[in-house]
Amino acid sequence: MKKRIVRKKVREAEGTNVAASKAVDTAGGMEKKIGRPPKPQSQLKEDFVRVMLTGAQKALLAKAAQTTGSDLGSWVRAVALERARAILGTTTESGLSG
Repeated sequence: MKKRIVRKKVREAEGTNVAASKAVDTAGGMEKKIGRPPKPQSQLKEDFVRVMLTGAQKALLAKAAQTTGSDLGSWVRAVALERARAILGTTTESGLSG
C-alpha cells in the first residue's frame, strides 16, 4: 500500500507553528499510529516506591547514575534489585518465597 506523510498542526507555541508528521494509509484512508509499540504485560512497570532523600543524597545518587551512563530511576532500580537478590540469594524477582 502506498503511504504519504501528512503534516498536521499540533499546537502553537509562542506564536510559532509546531507541526508533527503522521503516516496515513492512502488506500484505506486510515491513519497509522506512529511510535514505540506497546510493551508486553510482563514488562510494564506500574508500582512506585517513594524514598525521601536530602538534596545531598539525591545529588550523590544522580552523580553515580550519570557516571554509569544511566538515568537516576533506572540506576536506583538496578542497584536495589541487585542488592535484594544478593540478600535473598535469588536471581529473579519471582524467586520470593511465601
